[in-house]
Amino acid sequence: MTGVTDFFDRFSGFGQIIGADRRTYRAHRTSFLNVRTLQTGERVTFTPVEGPRGPRATNIELSVVETSDRAESHVSGRRAAPPRSAHPDN
Repeated sequence: MTGVTDFFDRFSGFGQIIGADRRTYRAHRTSFLNVRTLQTGERVTFTPVEGPRGPRATNIELSVVETSDRAESHVSGRRAAPPRSAHPDN
């Protein structure tokens, strides 16, 4: 199933995903596949299961974004400025 991250607390490792079926699924970092953390609004794919506390998401992965979507969401083609020197004379 696909969904969107509603929120995720990286310190506790818990969050929520809104599924394509409009249900809210609990998410925990132990259910991530090749993902370290989630950001609000990120599209994900997951396997829904019914847990003891309600709907739960397992096997959570980031969704692959189409190239046209990726180009539209890219803010700027400019490179970031190099880091400033810590030395006061530079």
